[in-house]
Parts: sequence; structure tokens; C-alpha cells
Amino acid sequence: MVPTALAAIGIVAVAGLLAQLWRVQRALRVVERELRAVRAEMGHAAITDPLTGLYNRRLLKQVASHQIEHHRRFRLPLCVVYIDVDRFKEINDTRGHAMGDRVLRHVAAFINRYTREADYLFRIGGDEFLVLMSCNAHEGLRRARELQAAFPRTLAQADLPLTLTVSVGVADVPTDTKDIDAPIQQADARMYEDKRRRSQPGAPLTLAMLLLIVAAVPAILAGQSRPIVAPAAAAVYARLLPRIEQIKLFDHHAHPGFADDPEVDAAPVPSGSLPFRLGPGNPDWDAAARALGGIRPKRGDRASWNRLLDRLGIETSVANRITMSDDLDPARFKWVFYADSFLFPFDNAGLAARNADQAAFMPLQTKLVQRFRAQAGLTTWPASLADYLAFVSRTLEDHKRRGAIAMKFEVAYFRTFVFDDPSREQASAVYDKYRAGGVPSAGEYNTFQDFAFRFLIAEGGRLHLPVHIHSSAGAGDYFSISGVNVLNLENILRDPRYGATTFVLIHGGYPFEKEAIFLAAMKNVYLDSSATGSFLLFPDAFKDVLRLWLTKYPDKITFGSDAFPLDDQIGAERVYWFGVHNARTALSAALAEMIAAREIREAQALPLARAYLHDTAAALYK
Repeated sequence: MVPTALAAIGIVAVAGLLAQLWRVQRALRVVERELRAVRAEMGHAAITDPLTGLYNRRLLKQVASHQIEHHRRFRLPLCVVYIDVDRFKEINDTRGHAMGDRVLRHVAAFINRYTREADYLFRIGGDEFLVLMSCNAHEGLRRARELQAAFPRTLAQADLPLTLTVSVGVADVPTDTKDIDAPIQQADARMYEDKRRRSQPGAPLTLAMLLLIVAAVPAILAGQSRPIVAPAAAAVYARLLPRIEQIKLFDHHAHPGFADDPEVDAAPVPSGSLPFRLGPGNPDWDAAARALGGIRPKRGDRASWNRLLDRLGIETSVANRITMSDDLDPARFKWVFYADSFLFPFDNAGLAARNADQAAFMPLQTKLVQRFRAQAGLTTWPASLADYLAFVSRTLEDHKRRGAIAMKFEVAYFRTFVFDDPSREQASAVYDKYRAGGVPSAGEYNTFQDFAFRFLIAEGGRLHLPVHIHSSAGAGDYFSISGVNVLNLENILRDPRYGATTFVLIHGGYPFEKEAIFLAAMKNVYLDSSATGSFLLFPDAFKDVLRLWLTKYPDKITFGSDAFPLDDQIGAERVYWFGVHNARTALSAALAEMIAAREIREAQALPLARAYLHDTAAALYK
């Protein structure tokens, strides 16, 4: 019994010691973690400037050695950019050190926005900063000059002295160098040369002011509208715009022709109020005339239309017309025909009696569908709905044989976008009742139109004819804004029966453009920016629309001008200019602000621009 009791006591004692040892080990692990955190914090503090949060001089040597070896091994360029705040001592002496600290934090944050992920930024002394850039000195100097030019435009918003400027110096890091000191000294010397040159008497304009003036000259001389770019994006905008202006355009929506040409539009806009930009008070009319340099298309002169496109940088323009004109070169102008009239084969007196707009529209739709019927050799409507649909299919096929690339619906001018899904039997009953005469009720006509519209868009898929749908607010006194809300089309666009049909929402759904872009999530749905980006909005407002779209589905948006002849004095050429000017300037501004906000990299800007201005639309018709 005694040995057993002693053994039990021993086991308990050992267990107690083990438990105590485990508690001690756990406490030690906690202490070790805390020590590692303290060491990490101390290590971070040792290499970081406490005021600006940038790397300090202590880390520079280590990073520079690694970068020199990396760039030497892979034969990559490397340069040093030295940046110094001008007259910083005066700020401290006259405004106090608190203001000096604010200036340094602002300069650090500003330079950081202008550096790329591959660059390293250091604060190496009081008001001196250094950037290791992965590029040669020529490119580094260009970027440094842009930074230098943009810096003064950030001061007002930051509530800092508006006289602040920075000096810059740049030097290459040779691939055979062993130490970063010599390139830093060379960049430092060039920074002082820049400081002396810019402070010489007789040169009162800073480089920033000069660049601002130069950038503004074209707009000042032309008196034309322009987007207001965020200060942080101004230098990027100045860099992007000239390059975007070189991109050839595919104009996805236009109405080339003359004011008295009845073939230009199957539903010419009734008289009524015009948006301001199409009114006589808009200064852009004169800007357009000056930019065009006297170019104006002439009847019987196909070359004059080509000269207009060349002047504006348009490679290809869609021509929305009833028939193509001999004045338009088919190599440059691609035909889109109107399909709405197939929805109106009956007596349209009831529809025309609704209001003055419909009284103008309905006779034209009646005339056009009867014209198609006569071209098919028919004098009356076929005896059955099946035969009518066969007639429609043959007419669509004939249009495609004659060069049409798409069909267009202006249905928003005639009715709402609320399309039901009636059966063939329901539509057939309406057709049988009214094909030979009589005025359908509104409900009966809607039933037929709902069925016929769905048939037409399905045929668009079969024939590889994209379906263009006017999707924005329109002109006239009785246009239904709520009826044209693009969300009403969702049951059509998301119907799997029409998966083979390509839809283009012409005008981008404005004023429901925020909703419209989410419909473009569908693989076969695209937006066109015409009208919205041509004469409904000026570039400054259109910039925000483009930025919204570009941050959602940039591969689904396309440029269009909606150019049309306003009257005998103002032809389509000036509205073409509106569309081109708006698109290039607003797009440059939207992309610049996205770059400044780190939403995209600058290398992505031009591919996005080319897609919107040309490539996405052009690919739909190959």
C-alpha cells in the first residue's frame, strides 16, 4: 500500500510541475511575440521617416544596392530623381514649423501619387526627396517635369502657400556602377542648376504656369468647351490628350445627309425645345466652324464627305438612313436601316390621334412599311401572320444583301419599352382582324407589336444583324421619359431566346445611364455614347459618365456622334465635330482622373481609349 500511495503522490507532483512548465512556456511565447512585434516596430521606425511615412536615408543604401544589381543583371534602365522644395527655410522662418511640417507631408504625398509601384521614394533630408525610377534619365526627366508642373495646382485645395514650387534634377545610374553616391551627387547638382535657372531675373513665369498657359491656348483661341480636370490629374491629362487625338474613330451612330433629304431619318424629330448645346447661344458652334476650316459636304461630291471624316480623324461612320446615298462612300460609311415600320402595318389613325408628335410620326411609318410592301411586289398585306413574317424576313435579308450592317429601332418615340410576351395565336388574331382594314385598339396594337418586335430581334440574331435601339430621352413635346427607361428592356435583353442577337443601346440610356451600364454585363449588350456625349452634355459632365462606365464594363462601351443636319445653315459636319471633341477631351479627362486615383495604371489608358473610340464597335461588324 505504501509504495502505491507514494507513486500516486509522485504522479500528482509531476503533473503539477508539467502544468506549471506549460504555463511558463505559454507566457514565454507571449513575451517572444511581443518582443518580435517591438523589434519589427523598431526596425520599421529605423527605416521610415516619422513625419512623412516615407523610407529614409538609412534604407536608401540597401535598396539602391539591390536595385543596381537587379537592373544590371536584367539590363534595365535606372535613374535617380532629386526633388527639393524651393525656399523652404522661408516657410519655416515666416510661417512656423507647423506649416513647414504640413508642406513636407503634402510634398511627400504628392510625389507618392506620381510614382509607380516599381519606383522607390525616400525623404533623405529636411526638404529633399529622392526617387529611384525604373527608367532612363530622359524618361525620368519628362516625368519629373510633369510632376514639377502639376505641383502648384495642388496647393490651393491643401490650403498651402501658393508660391511654393519644387526643383528637380535627374541622373542615370550606369549599369557598371558599384555605388549610388555618384548618381545622387550628379542629380543633386542638376537640381541646383534647375533651381538657379528658374530663379533668374527676367523669367517670372514658372514652368508650371507656362505649361498651363500652353495647354490652355487651343481652347482659349477656339472658345470651345472643355472638361475641368482634377489638379492631381492635370499633368496626365495633358500627356494623354495628344495621344488620344491620334486614335482613328469608329463612329457607331450618325445620320449623314442634308436637311431636306427625306432618307436621313424615318422619324425626323418634331419641332420643339432644343437642348442648350444645339441652341444658338452655344459658343461651340463657332469653335466647330473654325476647327473644320471651311470643310462642308456637298451634294454629288462623295470626296467632300471623306474629307470631313479625314479632318475629324474618323475612319468609319455608321450611316443611319432609310436608304444609302450615292454621296456616301461605302468604304467609309456603313449603312444601318430602320425596322420600326414593320410594327405598324395596320390603320394607324388611332395612334396618330394621340398627340401632335404621333400625328407627325405615324404617316411616315405607314408610308415606309407600304413602300417595303410595294418593293416586295405586294398590293395588300399577306393573308396570314406567317406570310407577313415571311415578308418581313425577306425584306431584312434584302437589306443585308444591299450592304446593311445592322437594324435600328426608334420605337421609344412611338411607345414605351414595356414589351409583353404574347403568343403567336394572340398576335395572329389581331393580324387577321385588321390586316384588311379597321383601327386596332391600343391593347390590340400592343399585342401585335410585342410579338413582332420579338420576332424582329430574333431575326437579327439569325441574320447576324445587330439590333440598335434608341434608348435615351428624345425630342418632341410628348416623348415619354419614364417609358424609355432602359430597365424596361431587361426582360428582352436577358431573355435566353435572344442570346444570338447583339444589342446596342444607342445614346447609352441617358438619363438612366447609371442603370444602362449594368445591362452591358450581358455578353451581347453594348452601349453607344452618341447624343449623350455629343450635344446633351458638355465635355465636363460627359467625363463623369465615361468614368462611371469605364470603371464598370469598359469593353462594352462605344463612341458615336449622332451627327445630323440641323437645318440648311448648320449641317451634320458641326455635330460630327461636337461628338469628336466631346469624346476625345472627356475620355482623356476621365482616364487621367482614374490614373490619378490609382484606379488604373497609365499603361492601361490608351488600350481603353482605343477600345471605346474604335475597336469594340468595329469588331461587331467583322
